[in-house]
Amino acid sequence: MQHFSEAFLLFLYLFWGSFHDFLKSFLPSFITSYTVLVPLVLIIAILILIWQKKKKPLQIRTGRFLNLLLVFLILVELATTIYLNIDDKTNKILLTKKESPDFSIPKEIEKDSLPDIFLVVFDEYMSSAGIKKYLGYDNSALDSFLLDKGFYVAGAAKSNYNSTPHLIASALNMSYLPFPLEWTPTDPASLLLAQKAIKHSKLPVVLAESGYEIVNCGRMDLPGAPSPSKPIFEKRTI
Repeated sequence: MQHFSEAFLLFLYLFWGSFHDFLKSFLPSFITSYTVLVPLVLIIAILILIWQKKKKPLQIRTGRFLNLLLVFLILVELATTIYLNIDDKTNKILLTKKESPDFSIPKEIEKDSLPDIFLVVFDEYMSSAGIKKYLGYDNSALDSFLLDKGFYVAGAAKSNYNSTPHLIASALNMSYLPFPLEWTPTDPASLLLAQKAIKHSKLPVVLAESGYEIVNCGRMDLPGAPSPSKPIFEKRTI
């Protein structure tokens, strides 16, 4: 490849996701929307085509530099991927503290006497106290219904994290997640790590070893109990 325009298109193909996330980190949302960026990219591509026709010698040197740069970045990415797989870092739960407590169900309890356990998470649903305070609506009937059925309702619960995956990962591992995650913006990489922490969480394993059957009705996998929901990027055969 000896054309600057081809290098530009290859850059968009390989690094658009990371570049777009970088722009969103400091630019207003209306600027980083595709309504603005797509026409802007087309204009830049047209200007590059016009420029390279007038500056062929410079264009060749620039194209060679970009080619070498892209090859270097791809080699770095390849080496990093190989290292992570050899070192088995991709299978480590980076969001779980090493000093998280060890817990188990007492062996003297018979399996037949174990009560059913339901974990119900009302995702993005405010507590009845919050609904009453901020919206002026009395939602206590829901709490009363759950209490009558034997559920425990955390009426004044608070979370250290601003996303559901981190909250569930902390609860199912019976420990807080590392401090830097508290009160920080949620990014895609952190969400994926939280989902992996849920997939390898400790509490479902302890319950399964004690005789419980784990039934997963959520959207994230649990140990030995995958989610019934189809993944967004489902593998398909042609």
